Amino acid sequence: MRAVLLLLLLVPVTQLARSQGHLDCPFGFQDVSEHVGIVFNPQDKTTGPTVGDLNQDGYLDIVQCNHVRFPMEVYYGSEKGSFTRQRAFKTKMDRHGTATGDVDGNGKLDIVLAIGGDNGIKPLPPREVRTSSDGELHEISIEEAGLGGRMLRGVAPRLLDIDRDGDLDLFVLSRPSLDLSNVIRHAVYENLGTEPNGNGTYQLINYTGIEKSVGQAGFLVTDVDSDGYPDIFILSPGVRFYRGRPKRKFVDKTSCLPLGLRSSGPYGGAVQLDIDNDGDMDILFSGGLRLKTKLLKSGRDVLLENLSENVTDANCGFRYADVTETANLRTDGIRHGITAADFNNDGFIDIFMPEVGPGGARINDTIMLNLGNKSFLGFTDHGANGPLEGDITYPTGAQAFDYDRDGLVDIVVATRYNQGNQSQGYLRLFKNTVENGNNYLIVQVPVSIDGKTTMDALLTVRTGGGSFHRVVGSVGEFRTQSFIDQVHFGLGNNSVVLSIDLKLMEGTLYAFGGCAANQMISLSLSPILPS
Repeated sequence: MRAVLLLLLLVPVTQLARSQGHLDCPFGFQDVSEHVGIVFNPQDKTTGPTVGDLNQDGYLDIVQCNHVRFPMEVYYGSEKGSFTRQRAFKTKMDRHGTATGDVDGNGKLDIVLAIGGDNGIKPLPPREVRTSSDGELHEISIEEAGLGGRMLRGVAPRLLDIDRDGDLDLFVLSRPSLDLSNVIRHAVYENLGTEPNGNGTYQLINYTGIEKSVGQAGFLVTDVDSDGYPDIFILSPGVRFYRGRPKRKFVDKTSCLPLGLRSSGPYGGAVQLDIDNDGDMDILFSGGLRLKTKLLKSGRDVLLENLSENVTDANCGFRYADVTETANLRTDGIRHGITAADFNNDGFIDIFMPEVGPGGARINDTIMLNLGNKSFLGFTDHGANGPLEGDITYPTGAQAFDYDRDGLVDIVVATRYNQGNQSQGYLRLFKNTVENGNNYLIVQVPVSIDGKTTMDALLTVRTGGGSFHRVVGSVGEFRTQSFIDQVHFGLGNNSVVLSIDLKLMEGTLYAFGGCAANQMISLSLSPILPS
């Protein structure tokens, strides 16, 4: 199916006057947390932030989970570039990972929360709050949500369309039960849809093939073979790979991965990104892991180049080349919840790496500049760090998004510390202040088209100087999942976009016209009239 669509121009270009202030670093950031309304709240940020436009007012919001002692914080963005905080999941509970997406089909984004279950003593199913048509959050019961049926030590939820019916199903990553005879760890729920009996209600699928996976630290969802069924990487110990198949099934294809990736680790984050602008998604796994304990496990980063266009092996259905050795990545240390974006708008996607220090002190995070030749160069003097002195927390994750829609991608970072009776953690927002003359485009994608989700859709922007590719949704995953529907492209010196394509996970392809660079555009459907 192919449809023709038009572009509605929304936001004019905004030029920044502030100098980046770095002679040897191509990036520049400034901590604007307090200025924009991010509340100083030193609570244990169990996981990284989730980002999405919950109320669909055109401004991206931040969802930040706190552990047990304080409710979840939801920061609503605004036209002024500031945020207003509300609280969710106020009942005391063991809050872990978060995910956002339109569960009930009303065009607004809902939030799913994984519950840790008090170290396995009191396992619980996940919980959900929904955004109503008036933009307000409403917590619904486990029964209303359909999330019963399995008690879990929940780590992280992920909304995804596992059966290509256009709505968002749910995968919940969990830790093993204290009952050693119970080998079922994880859970998959089918979304029953909105008609005739659904209203976004879930129903537990008894077994899909992924529930017994020994992986438990985090995940990355992608579609490595472009068959429209989402595939899942589960992180640590090592990396496990589960290929999505028809009839709501997953098949363990870990044997297809490079041996080093299967047997090494641990890994504390992952991101899919097109490092070389060839149209398929490569994958970076960040090494190392630190959970609540003081135990630090160092690890190396691994970069896999996607060679799917050359694959003939139907058994695996995909092939990766491990290009780590020539990519100039980190060989030790710990990096949690990495995120990717084109921070300097040169046309190549860079990587922000939240760094876990070797001791009880916060250290500078790293931005890896994509050199355009499948290798990177690291910088720490970029300004995207809070005060380091006296900060004993360590990062749980980050997300890259343009909160003020000025064409420069900003970064939000969460940190935590939880030892004994001492619990701390911070949420900081860093504004991108780079000034280099490069061009950009922000494409605002509908939450759904004809009742079909745009989560994980492939968005392609074509220019005279080449094409650029992004996946709609998260810009890095580990224990959280975002739905960033304002998709940013750095265009380098390309000032004109020739065309845009949007391919949904279930296969429908939409073609859009071109536009000038340096603005935000919204995709709107225009029907084709018979001649």
